[in-house]
Amino acid sequence: MCWNQNRNHNQKKSRSRWLLTACLFCGLFVSGWSAPGGSAAAQVPPSQYGRVLLDKYSAKAGLGPVTFDHWLHRSKFTCRVCHVDIGFAMQANASGIRAAGNQQGYYCGACHNGKRAFDGKVVFPACSNTAPTAECARCHSAGQGSRKYDYETFTAKFPKNAYGVDWEEAEAMGLIKPIDAIEGVSIKKASLKPQEDFSIQPRVTWVSDIIFSHKKHTVWNGCELCHPEIFPATQKGVVRYTMFNISSGEYCGVCHGKVAFPNTACSSCHKNSQNKEAMTNVVTMPAPARATGFGSVKFTHTTHVGEHAIKCVTCHHPPKGPGAQSSTEQMCSVCHTHTPTPPVTTNLEAAFHNTGGTAGVCIDCHKSENAKNFSNDIEFARSLLPNDQLMVDAAKAQLVHGKDPQMRQLAQEVITDRQSEAQQVEQWLKDREAATWAPVKCRDCHKKANNVNQ
Repeated sequence: MCWNQNRNHNQKKSRSRWLLTACLFCGLFVSGWSAPGGSAAAQVPPSQYGRVLLDKYSAKAGLGPVTFDHWLHRSKFTCRVCHVDIGFAMQANASGIRAAGNQQGYYCGACHNGKRAFDGKVVFPACSNTAPTAECARCHSAGQGSRKYDYETFTAKFPKNAYGVDWEEAEAMGLIKPIDAIEGVSIKKASLKPQEDFSIQPRVTWVSDIIFSHKKHTVWNGCELCHPEIFPATQKGVVRYTMFNISSGEYCGVCHGKVAFPNTACSSCHKNSQNKEAMTNVVTMPAPARATGFGSVKFTHTTHVGEHAIKCVTCHHPPKGPGAQSSTEQMCSVCHTHTPTPPVTTNLEAAFHNTGGTAGVCIDCHKSENAKNFSNDIEFARSLLPNDQLMVDAAKAQLVHGKDPQMRQLAQEVITDRQSEAQQVEQWLKDREAATWAPVKCRDCHKKANNVNQ
């Protein structure tokens, strides 16, 4: 069948037809899209992860902020001895640390008193001078040059993971032996026998249960750091929380995402009884009803979360409260219709509004079924149908609402030409026993905004 048998007499009209096409596309597709919230910020370097700047009183004393590195102190002390025995708050600048308190042996002064020794070295005194000296810069070091301890050098022999030092592994290997009691500060007592490991069942199907280990947590936290302040009850199942609570800094999020590994490290918690990753990376999503023959989509969590740094809350919304939306799960079209906000990046941003095949087409995601007998000729023919239908719909709207005679005549010609082309394409597909892709019309998605009824 000759595709261009009726095209020669229309060549003179091509310029005006393309003008109409451009106008119609601009009118239909130009809108104020914005990328969804919750995109993951770039991860800070391991040397700065857990860093706290204390600047509540420093500026008034003519000093720079105190730079506190958790990685340095974590290599020598447990979290419990600092946040329970000494009494540091779990929130930056909430302890009210002042020079006078340090000089009296509170807070930093509990260890930094010029007398106490660790690893055979006497710890330098904190705030021992009545007037600022060069010694003050050891702590008040923000913006004032390099620190005494370099992260890369200090942690060179420690096991690493994607988020820096693997502290759990470093302790298990005996590379560090965190001190859990300080003479004159801590009350010595026998350690409680930790509970057995238990599983916490998630509310989604694509990840395994969480195997929670009291033993691993009590090495650093004891019992009193978590109970009752963070977790009011000790009985399993009494306290109920979601990843949205954790992401907002509650429950596990008090530590994870600030000092402990971030809550985006899904496989660090979702492991099976053999301590192996048990997270379903690939989720099969069924094909849409309107796209007959297009097959399912294999959604990969590692591609979205790992390679493109997308937070879970970008796609999974809380049912109520801050960030709640009408649906608890995001539709693919929200990101794949426009250029997303960094750091989210994708070369398929126009997959749902793509007319030129330049930035993602249906086959890019619907690969499983189509790959079996993929034919670019067939896919090209299929791609013409929704575009033909789009132009027919737009031209019909012009005949109903348009007033300019020239544009009305051009709209009628578009209807005739595009309907004829669509019939040829459908017959070509039928002759090759290829299922016709049900065209996706603008009104399929824009029904609410345009008040269009089917």
